[in-house]
Amino acid sequence: MSDVNPARPVNPAAPPRPARPAGPAGPGRDDGTGTERAVDSALAVARRRLAELVTLVTGAEDSVERARGLIAEPAGLVTFADPDVLDQSGVGLRPWLADLAAAALTGGREADVVGGLTRWHTLADETERVAKAVARTNAMPLDQRRELRGRLEAAHAKAVRLGLAEDEELSALHARAFGTLYRAPSDLVVAERLTMAYLHALTDHEDATGRTRGELP
Repeated sequence: MSDVNPARPVNPAAPPRPARPAGPAGPGRDDGTGTERAVDSALAVARRRLAELVTLVTGAEDSVERARGLIAEPAGLVTFADPDVLDQSGVGLRPWLADLAAAALTGGREADVVGGLTRWHTLADETERVAKAVARTNAMPLDQRRELRGRLEAAHAKAVRLGLAEDEELSALHARAFGTLYRAPSDLVVAERLTMAYLHALTDHEDATGRTRGELP
């Protein structure tokens, strides 16, 4: 089973990060209050997006340990190639936005701040895409367990309808599969084998029951 590889990028073609965010450049802030309000509004939008990204990135980072805690030796887990995308000094999303806000407050030109925000949102877009990809990939073992649980539950419901739920062989197989799927961490290899064994045994018993009934006068 593969483990998390910190050097494995989910997006190997991510655009290069700017060396420095845009800061004050040129004369003081424009006098147009409309422009100032537009910049303030754009910064507010970026702050809200940053808060959303913090939640998204944190969840993606936590998805590794969540998968490990619930699944035995989960395969194919991934993590961020750049774990400091939020807080890296100078060019992380958080300090970069703080620099842009400071530039707007202390006399930076609106055009420079707006341009910096455009580049900031480009990195934010990429961060969001990668975080979603990390979370989605690391959820796959949990999705597989959920699917197996659903198949086992549906098969057991069918056994109840057919009056086969108390069959000794079926009952034992169901108990073993159920115990594996609802124990943490779940061994998916064993769980899948036991679930399929239960499904096949149920089919065999159903066929046998049908043949027996067909022989009755």
